[in-house]
Amino acid sequence: VYEFEDAYGVMAPTWYDEALYVQRAYHGPDTQLWCFDEADGSVLWSSPHTAQWETYYAPAVADGKVWVNGGSYGGMYGFDAYTGAELFYKSLAQYDEWTPAWADGVLYSWVEGELVAYDPDTGAPSWALDLGWDWRGWSMETAPVVDADSAYLISTTGLHAVDLKTG
Repeated sequence: VYEFEDAYGVMAPTWYDEALYVQRAYHGPDTQLWCFDEADGSVLWSSPHTAQWETYYAPAVADGKVWVNGGSYGGMYGFDAYTGAELFYKSLAQYDEWTPAWADGVLYSWVEGELVAYDPDTGAPSWALDLGWDWRGWSMETAPVVDADSAYLISTTGLHAVDLKTG
């Protein structure tokens, strides 16, 4: 059992390659992405990042990297899954309750009605598709579901299916 210091919340975990990844959120720089060894529960690393009083969905983890929602005014972080080294921070609209998605070597965010594809190592965007958004608060309450060819997105305006090869 690992006991975290007081926090706004300890978020849903993701298991990947014999490790457990979880965000502990508080405020300002007192928010971290944690990595625990699955065998004995020991802390392998902890990487701080900025945040406000937000709730996050489980980290996206693939291909030796971890991506999470975070940032003082909204954004996405990329980390090395084995060392915790920060790969990038990408500023996005300020919403919580979403998480990035990864498929076929591409990273995706679905924030404020915009689906964006990124380089998973650098966070550099390669394309974006605006599907519209009807503001109903600061929580997205959704995450993209993707595979190599398609993305399925729930928004305040409906359910969207996007062909990732043609947009």
